[in-house]
Amino acid sequence: MGFTAIGAGFLSNRMGPRKLVLVSGILMGLSFVLSAGVTALWQLFIYFGFVQGVGRGIPYNPLMATIARWFHTKRGLATGIALSGGGVGTILFPILGNNLIENFGWETAFLVFGIISGVALIGSSFLLKAGPPQTLTSGEDGKPDADKVRDYTRHEERDIPLKRIVSSSAFWLVMGAGFVSNLAITVVFVHLVAYATDLEISAAVAASFVSVIGVFNIVGKVSMGAFSDRYGLRLAMNICFGLGAAVLFWISTASAIWMFYIFAILFGIAYAGWLPLFPVLVGKTFRVSTMATVLGFHSASNMIGGALGAYVAGYIFDVTSSYKWAFLMAGLLLVIAIPCQLLVKRPDDTLTRGPGMGESA
Repeated sequence: MGFTAIGAGFLSNRMGPRKLVLVSGILMGLSFVLSAGVTALWQLFIYFGFVQGVGRGIPYNPLMATIARWFHTKRGLATGIALSGGGVGTILFPILGNNLIENFGWETAFLVFGIISGVALIGSSFLLKAGPPQTLTSGEDGKPDADKVRDYTRHEERDIPLKRIVSSSAFWLVMGAGFVSNLAITVVFVHLVAYATDLEISAAVAASFVSVIGVFNIVGKVSMGAFSDRYGLRLAMNICFGLGAAVLFWISTASAIWMFYIFAILFGIAYAGWLPLFPVLVGKTFRVSTMATVLGFHSASNMIGGALGAYVAGYIFDVTSSYKWAFLMAGLLLVIAIPCQLLVKRPDDTLTRGPGMGESA
């Protein structure tokens, strides 16, 4: 997913979202269908790991750039609503998958998921348009404004050279914030159930904590997206990172089931809240024209952080025989993410601002 996201970011402006999402749908559907017939472990690595990894890595960046082109105002809310689909999937598909496996077997479950993902992605690809007609590119009054159209096109659709992007402090600060925040997310999702069962909480109850996180995932994405539009992107990100860090510190002292449920609610809101804010930050910092490219690198940074988070937390448990220190580490990493995003500024702010552009990132 990480390596493919970089390639998809580069191809986004050349191919547009429709073709890329179409390819993603074909690969996702094919991955599940092929996985239904595996007879050896290496086949699962190729079909479910490699083919699906490529398919899953394609659509995120071009879709986020497409949302940025359609929504010049209320971009945080629009992004939050779009990404809330992930929360809906987290709630529904584990239930569907479990029922299919119990009643029809894992082969049928793979086939059904292949049909669902293929039809949904391929079908939606034909409805996508890279950007609105110029008459829709207007001010907050909703009326076409030729000056604003020209100003937006001149500044937001003008490429920043890749060399300038990767040599800027803003690029590495965004990568760093994504790396540490996704590392913290993976610590929770991979080790929360094991942490709870170590405290003699039943496996069924422990699994429900992850479901609660999924439910409040939707709440966090939509509410914090809207909050960022009204009160500011940086304030919203500070709240999300700060809340996430606080509840991670708190859960490291957990001793009762209710503490885990409170943690699941608040962490679900916090982590889901900062996820849609990253694309908005990237768009404001690097322009819409290069947004998909930067998000490709950002996705790769997230994947690396996520992979390390699962491993490092497991290693900490092996050494200390406790998950407490792993969750404390995750909280400290979210504290580090706060100054990272606060220090992000446009690589060439004096050239990227113009009449009507408003404040920089």
